[in-house]
Amino acid sequence: MNYKKNVLALMTGAGIAQAIPILISPLLTRLYTPQDFGMLAFYLSLSAVLSVFATGRYDLALIEPAQDAEARGLLFAGLLISVVFSLSLAAIFVFLAPYISDWSGKPDAAKWIMLVPFIVFSSSCYSLFTYWLNRNKNFSGMNASRILNSVAIAGLSLGLAFTDVRPYGLLLGYMIGQFSTVTYQWFVHIKKENSQPRSKLWEVCKEYSRYPKFLIPSTLAGTVAGESPVLLLTRFFDASVAGLFSFVNRVTVSPMSIIGNSIGEVYRVRAAEHYQIKGECLEIFKRHLIVLFLMGFIPWLILFSSGPILFSIVFGEQWRAAGEMAIVLSFVVWFQLASTPLSYTIAFNRSQHLDLYLQIFRLIGSIASMLSGFYMNDYMLSIKLLTITYCTYYLGHTFIQYRAAKGVQ
Repeated sequence: MNYKKNVLALMTGAGIAQAIPILISPLLTRLYTPQDFGMLAFYLSLSAVLSVFATGRYDLALIEPAQDAEARGLLFAGLLISVVFSLSLAAIFVFLAPYISDWSGKPDAAKWIMLVPFIVFSSSCYSLFTYWLNRNKNFSGMNASRILNSVAIAGLSLGLAFTDVRPYGLLLGYMIGQFSTVTYQWFVHIKKENSQPRSKLWEVCKEYSRYPKFLIPSTLAGTVAGESPVLLLTRFFDASVAGLFSFVNRVTVSPMSIIGNSIGEVYRVRAAEHYQIKGECLEIFKRHLIVLFLMGFIPWLILFSSGPILFSIVFGEQWRAAGEMAIVLSFVVWFQLASTPLSYTIAFNRSQHLDLYLQIFRLIGSIASMLSGFYMNDYMLSIKLLTITYCTYYLGHTFIQYRAAKGVQ
């Protein structure tokens, strides 16, 4: 398949996968409350932060090796790290569960917090397996995984709304749905690789040690910054506020990210090949940046001009406040779509340390935004300050990407 067909195939798969939860969202918002969405967001945010450690970030290294044996070694090293980390996490949570319940302000959180290590394991496997499929240009397998994941999570979330576990139906639906997808990926695409030649795990981990060395700190800072709004909104205001915020991300930021990342997945392979030959990939980078920036204008215009009305009509009157948030966050949607799909560019000239500085800035800015709104008792102030922080971060990251694409060392 040529480049345009690859992009079209991934965008089609991503579009179908993201359309499913969006199409059933009007049903879910009438079956679940903003508080239910807030609790889902709280557990997934906590899982996302912990998942940073789960693979040693060797999932991100799978594209780089020229030899399949090296890449295969990284794949199974990441899988082994994930198993050990998740089991250790479960043991720790046995003792920490009561304290997490107190921090979140939700007494029943203790009995559900033990699902987090399982979610961390499933998420890390999903990332490892998806990057492996990307390395092998198995775009049909990536599409099948995405669609299966979306269908399973959506169907289970909908069905569990009619059971006694309804307040946590969203969380259980996510967990079981993603595990089903990982199981499919393992038996159809990954298990057979176990019998193929691979480099020794310790040697390949040592050779690519810069990934955990630089990317764990930077990714941790970025993930904490990205998830801190949900965690702190839950703690400082209410799970309902966190639910409104997370729902805006669910129906705006997340869909655009998946579409953008579909372009980014193909871009990574093509740009890496070009960089290995010529030591730069500036023209490829600029073309993608322009396309992504123009793509972001339409969703920004829709959200900025009619967010509250759109949300109240489609999702119900209780979600009008989410539409008000969407007006402000529409700028984040635009800037994120333009920058994030090209973020892998910084690995070409090994400028991950610059990414770390930006992630620290975003983390500090995010926490300061939440604290400012808390002290002023105004969660919308937190959202506005957070938007300024994020837009500044994405502009800075695009500049670093530009330097890397030029081949600047």
